[in-house]
Amino acid sequence: YQFNNQTIMKKTNSLIITFCLLTSLSLFAQQEGNIWYFGKNLGLDFNNNPPTLLTNGQMNTSEGCSAISDKDGNLLLYTDGVTIWNKNHEIVENGDNLHGHPSSTQSGVIMRKPNSESIYLVFTVDAQEDGLDGLEYAEVDVTANDGNCKVLTKHHRLLSETTEKITGVVHQNGQDFWIITHQWQ
Repeated sequence: YQFNNQTIMKKTNSLIITFCLLTSLSLFAQQEGNIWYFGKNLGLDFNNNPPTLLTNGQMNTSEGCSAISDKDGNLLLYTDGVTIWNKNHEIVENGDNLHGHPSSTQSGVIMRKPNSESIYLVFTVDAQEDGLDGLEYAEVDVTANDGNCKVLTKHHRLLSETTEKITGVVHQNGQDFWIITHQWQ
């Protein structure tokens, strides 16, 4: 059997993708990543095996979005970077008009604030065609309004004119995190 460079690259890419997926799933040991919402009102619940299709989402986006659950896998929030919805699929109080963009590749990322069980940070990046708002964040209290959440503050600019890419990584200490993006051009 002969391998050519293209076959080797396909197998290598498949192995890398499989490794990344398996590794990323193990990063959510406490089930914060068990419920996803995306696309046109769709979601997946990974608390079940096989995962359950969800059709009750309120978000309608063709690009970047984010969702987060509590340590037991119960939905807390999801966002398209412009609006934040709660576990009941209602817009969170003060959770609209964020400066993300529905056409941004990864418009929002949600991370729990270090040393807090109830405050979450929603990081957003604007689309390249707008690019004026850059990287910003909002603070959300998930215990406010009897657990229906409230955006406490928003539009905290960290970096202006960024690309449409953003990700969050938990720090080695297991408590802090890194938000990664880069400036436009």
